[in-house]
Parts: sequence; C-alpha cells; structure tokens
Amino acid sequence: MVRASPHDGPIRDKGDVLRLAAFFGANASGKTNVIRALSFMQEAVDRSHSGWKPNQRIPRDPFALDPSAKSETSTFEVDLLLDGVRFQYGFEADSARFRREWLFAYNARGQRRTL
Repeated sequence: MVRASPHDGPIRDKGDVLRLAAFFGANASGKTNVIRALSFMQEAVDRSHSGWKPNQRIPRDPFALDPSAKSETSTFEVDLLLDGVRFQYGFEADSARFRREWLFAYNARGQRRTL
C-alpha cells in the first residue's frame, strides 16, 4: 500500500506503485479549477450525507464571470477505467440540492448499462 499524503486513504495498485496524473498548461488556463472541481466532487460523494447538514446549501462555486450561473445547475462527471471496465459517474446540483446523479458501466462492445 502507498499513501499520497498522510490525509489520504490507502491506494491499492498492482505492484504497490502510485500512479501519477499531471496537469500542465498556460497560466490562467484552468488547471486549478479542474483540481478544485475534482476535490468538490470527492467531498460531495464522501460527505454530502454524513458531514453536510440536511438543510445546508450545497457549497458549490458557480462560474463567477457569468451572473446567470448562480441560478443554473453545475455538472460534475468523471470517466474511470477500473479493471478493464469503463465507468461514467456524475451528478448535477444547484445551491439547494442534487438534481440528478448517474453511474454507467460500459461493456467491451461499448454498450452502456445503468448501475
């Protein structure tokens, strides 16, 4: 087992090797926003039922340069390849509640199955 930091849980990988992902790009190209979105997504999955109060607003940060974004939903989605199976997980939320959530698995022929 390998830990990315003392705050992370164990990471299991073949050969106990930590895989690395890197983001690179020009200044002000959105790299930090990608990391923040992934962090929010992890927090929403891990803590939305156990750590957030029932009537608490969802702590999302709508796009600041578009005033209408506050009234629109935010969509978060990841594609994962685990043990050779492609999974697609995502959710849509506004400041009041989660509006939609989905989890799909794709077989070798690319056919989608809702989980």
